[in-house]
Amino acid sequence: MFDISNYIILPPPPPPLLPPPLPQAILWLKETYFYQRVKKCPSYYGIYPSGSGGSSGGGSGGGILSETELDNKLKDLCIARLQDLAFAGIIEFVDGYVVRPRIEAVAMTRHVIRFITMATLCQLGGDTSLHELLLHLCGSEELNKVLVRGEKGMCCTCCMC
Repeated sequence: MFDISNYIILPPPPPPLLPPPLPQAILWLKETYFYQRVKKCPSYYGIYPSGSGGSSGGGSGGGILSETELDNKLKDLCIARLQDLAFAGIIEFVDGYVVRPRIEAVAMTRHVIRFITMATLCQLGGDTSLHELLLHLCGSEELNKVLVRGEKGMCCTCCMC
């Protein structure tokens, strides 16, 4: 049986970090470009006003959200993504509120691996064959497009189908 963990050498995970309380995280989020984009077009990010149910036609404007409603939606979104990461085994909660990254999170960040790909790799067992592992890796979005350096030093994108 092929065990990939024997061939991957990763640094140890960093010590657990105490995240700021959620209200401070929302204040930080309000100063990002992402927050400005969400304010302009919340429907593009799947955030709809209460009662609309996400059925607003078109993707250009969406409904008007109050700042409090937007903050609550972003807080729910953050909590949901943290729970997704924990369920996939990429992070773990210690004492209920401390988020500790696991070795998978370090690899995900270091090698720019998408969540879906890492969640799939985490579900593979230690008895996975090299053939199965390569099938999963080749099916990932990160590896669908490969940059190839051309004759004159220019990069071109080649699709691998």
